[in-house]
Amino acid sequence: MWSATSPNGRTVARKSVTSIALTKMAILAITVVGCRSEDSVARVAGGLPRYALERGQELHYAGQGDFKYDGGSFESASDWKIWVTRENSDGSRRLVIRQASVHGSKNVTSDDADVSLAYLDLHPDGRFTENSSFGYRFDPHSLFAHLPADENELRSGWDLWVADSDTTFRHTAKTSDLTPTADWEFSRVEDSPRNQVYQLTRETQFAFARGQGLIRRADTSSKQEKGNGSGVDHIELQDVARREPAWIAALDRDLEHYLEVSDRYSKLLKRLEVTIEQAADRLNQAGDLLTKLRAEVTSEVVRDAIDRRIAQHETWNKHRLEEAEKKARVLGQPAPDWDGTDLAGNRHRLADYAGKVVVLDFWYRGCGWCIRAMPQVNQLAADFAAAPVAVLGMNRDSKLEDAQFVENVMQLKYPSVRIDKELPQKYGVSGFPTLVILDQMGTIRDMHVGYTPTLRDDVSKTVAQLLEAKQ
Repeated sequence: MWSATSPNGRTVARKSVTSIALTKMAILAITVVGCRSEDSVARVAGGLPRYALERGQELHYAGQGDFKYDGGSFESASDWKIWVTRENSDGSRRLVIRQASVHGSKNVTSDDADVSLAYLDLHPDGRFTENSSFGYRFDPHSLFAHLPADENELRSGWDLWVADSDTTFRHTAKTSDLTPTADWEFSRVEDSPRNQVYQLTRETQFAFARGQGLIRRADTSSKQEKGNGSGVDHIELQDVARREPAWIAALDRDLEHYLEVSDRYSKLLKRLEVTIEQAADRLNQAGDLLTKLRAEVTSEVVRDAIDRRIAQHETWNKHRLEEAEKKARVLGQPAPDWDGTDLAGNRHRLADYAGKVVVLDFWYRGCGWCIRAMPQVNQLAADFAAAPVAVLGMNRDSKLEDAQFVENVMQLKYPSVRIDKELPQKYGVSGFPTLVILDQMGTIRDMHVGYTPTLRDDVSKTVAQLLEAKQ
């Protein structure tokens, strides 16, 4: 499975279980348009639990995980460094977060650890808006849980809905009164269509340190019916330290520059040109951006992130050129013919869609990013329902029931055609999901590989251009 990093406009919204009748979209609108002022309750005796972070703090968390299933097991480890670099005017705190994670027996300090460097503007009650720095690896929800808005939510429970992934986090406080204690404990259960597809349940127990105003411990238990798997993950606060103001200022400044250059870097690599020469030129331009950036920053945290990006860039260049070559071979060529049945047994042929723009989504059940992309593909089908456009899933699952299960859970609004294993290769598809766009003459005009938060918009632009060109 392939995935991609791109600007992310995801938004989180809160809803109380006492007002469950509200629709998710109404809740989102209330949160974005009608933001309430910050609660003025104390973080200790008699007050609701609230994050109480101060500029200059450095937090260190460490975690371990273990998951066992019928086919074996795997271990994981993570290391979080968090610096508070700003006290924003809206009451939130700017956090710069470095998360390193590994799978297997490797150490989180190893050169091949997955490292994310991101920022988060955290409000005292845990609210935050997701941003482009998160990428696809980093998930702050695993550590920064949302807290109850008031005493009613404290006693009855509270929900958080994340729009982009359609995930609902349901919270319940173990202690529903306001009696001051060393730790305040609550639990959170995660629910999403992806969890349903993989028959996965996940529950986290949090311990919130009232005196420090932060999460002290998070213990997550997971169980997966498909594959008979179960596991635990544990993250715990190791240390709270202080950094000098000049050090914090340099980190804050350099991170801004790093993110601005990273955005330019991603745009260069997002849509590599058709010819190999053009692709190689863009790769060289992207590498030069990182090299120049390395000389312009002083923060060792940001420099380490740049060094890792440079090493990754050099490692992946060959792969990216190979992908560009595959794409160049199929773009502008007639689409390979196919003839098959959808999941309900209805016949579909490529020839049936002559004269229409066709979007083919190659997917299978075991591809998590395929499932993540499906809501956007559903939206694409709705966007062009009245236009001469056909959106079709191209499913390669060997078991019909696996594909049908996904179709039902994800409530797909477009048909998925059963295909043989050779067809993806004929279309130049090597990573999933891949969306291939055909013009009205059946010629391959564009390809989008992997999940991105902007997938719907990116594909829509190509489809709209092809429709306009036909007029």
